[in-house]
Amino acid sequence: MQKIYINSLSSICPPKGDAPDYKALIPNANMRRRMGRMLKMGVASGLQCAAGVEVEAVITTTGLGCLADTEKFLNEMLDNGGQMLNPTTFIHSTFNTLGGQLALLLHSNAYNMTYAQCGHSFENGLTDAALLLGEGRRNVLLGGIDERIDSGEVIERRLGCLDSDAFRGEGAQFFLLDTAPTAASAAAFVDFSTFSGKMSREEVDEWIDRFLSDNGVVSGDVCLTACGGSCKVRGERMAFKEECGEYPTAVAYGLYRAASELSEGYALVYNCYLDRYHSLILLEK
Repeated sequence: MQKIYINSLSSICPPKGDAPDYKALIPNANMRRRMGRMLKMGVASGLQCAAGVEVEAVITTTGLGCLADTEKFLNEMLDNGGQMLNPTTFIHSTFNTLGGQLALLLHSNAYNMTYAQCGHSFENGLTDAALLLGEGRRNVLLGGIDERIDSGEVIERRLGCLDSDAFRGEGAQFFLLDTAPTAASAAAFVDFSTFSGKMSREEVDEWIDRFLSDNGVVSGDVCLTACGGSCKVRGERMAFKEECGEYPTAVAYGLYRAASELSEGYALVYNCYLDRYHSLILLEK
């Protein structure tokens, strides 16, 4: 795999209380007022990450999309019998509305794609970004975004999609990726991998050992392990879901924390969602 550098990164993680001043990032009051929380988070994070750069691709990823706007639209359908519906609510309920909004604000007519594939949404977006960069694109903007709503959390717990000891999180993280580094580059991707299906703790550890070995890395070279699941820790342990909570694209927050904290050597990001969506990301400083 060719070197892919994280030349800029940004994060909005409401569970940590780090929401920015949306007025400064989205000065148009009418636009800001129409946006739900997920759109505000995603637009603000994306604009921060791509500030001053002409992007050649925008890739947004989400597991469940704009839940608040979807709930609002469905309630309007029930209340109004399917008549006289607000088109803005419908538009904002679609999965690709964030990508379109970012394109408009960035004045970008370039490639624009949204991935909504449950627990591997962000990883599939990362795969697409790597392919685009391999074709010669520059400055690919990649983001992972999901939001929390009270009714959604109740349903997830009822369906067994959220462990009793986990809290439902939300967040928006964006990364500006390129094949050429800059003075501000946080880290570089070495490799990444995914697996769908049940795995025991022992099978996860064996998978990680093979992954590191295939990339010529020994456990002692890993200075930081960002854990979004149960695995053997190499180096310092960072349990990132204790900060951001559980949601389909939480791995993006794990990647953000690992890239931000890595000062030398390698960082490993392991994530597991719903006990069957597994992913590994290896970074180097």
